[in-house]
Amino acid sequence: MRGARFALLTFLTAIAVCAACGLEESGFGPVSDNGDANLPDGNGGTHDTGADSPSNPCANLERATCSTPDHWHPVGYVENGNCQAGFDAEPAITNPQGGSCDCCTVDANKCPFATLEGVGWDNAAVGSANCQTQSGNIMFVTSCHVFTTRGNNPTTIAVSHFKATATVSPGTVMCSGNPTANNAGVKGTPVQLCTTSNAVCQEALCAAGCIAPDDGTAPTACPSGYDQTAPHVVGSAATAQCGTSSCTCSATCVASATLHTDNGCVSAAPAPVSLDGQCDPVNGGTAQNYGSIQYGKTISPQSCDAPPDPTGYTLTNQRLICCKQ
Repeated sequence: MRGARFALLTFLTAIAVCAACGLEESGFGPVSDNGDANLPDGNGGTHDTGADSPSNPCANLERATCSTPDHWHPVGYVENGNCQAGFDAEPAITNPQGGSCDCCTVDANKCPFATLEGVGWDNAAVGSANCQTQSGNIMFVTSCHVFTTRGNNPTTIAVSHFKATATVSPGTVMCSGNPTANNAGVKGTPVQLCTTSNAVCQEALCAAGCIAPDDGTAPTACPSGYDQTAPHVVGSAATAQCGTSSCTCSATCVASATLHTDNGCVSAAPAPVSLDGQCDPVNGGTAQNYGSIQYGKTISPQSCDAPPDPTGYTLTNQRLICCKQ
């Protein structure tokens, strides 16, 4: 953090001289009594450039006094702040944190088909609603069971009330695997990387003491003369890493059923039925002809091992920003 503050203060002092970059005098750093801009002298003080700051103080920089290593270029590095007006600002982040790791998700399709037991129904329009008409059990082989006559021909039944219970075996399904990253909460310290196409004002950036690698290069260490122990590692975005430790989840299979007016479980407005073993009304207790019943697979909320915290982060478009020691 101390290096970041130093880079910011040095950068802001250095670019104070760059009126050629389109800055007003109020955007500069210290200005001498005679209205000229002051440059850092390398010893913590400043010296008068002898130039009128609103005109072009950058022109009085000695170009030969500042250079950068091959394949690197000057850059202003600002954490939690903004580049001076007139400089191009590239947003980035550093020091990513947050986010989480999620376990696997139990797939309800892993639940087996259930058997509906004690199936009965009634048509209250022609008798009492006590579900005395018995059909025994309905064993689902696919998700759709078609009502048929004794001759196995599709038919319909008039139903106002229905009862059944569902037996699902096995009743628990599981999943196991490596946790996956949930990057919704990943954030980092906001950074602005400041550059300019003005060749003279680049000297002000160079004096600030920070450099960035040229496009197409991906150095893994800072050059000699720059802080190699704590470089700034920045990127355009970040994603969490979750490691390879296995995580297990389980859930209970829950059956559901709906009645359809057709013989193929495709009617537009199916009527859900309760599977609690009670003679419950269907469609508000109004009798309706139904030709099929559809089985639905759902699961209770899953229970998982405690997922690990992120083990690290990957920065998109990662690069080093190196500042002088």
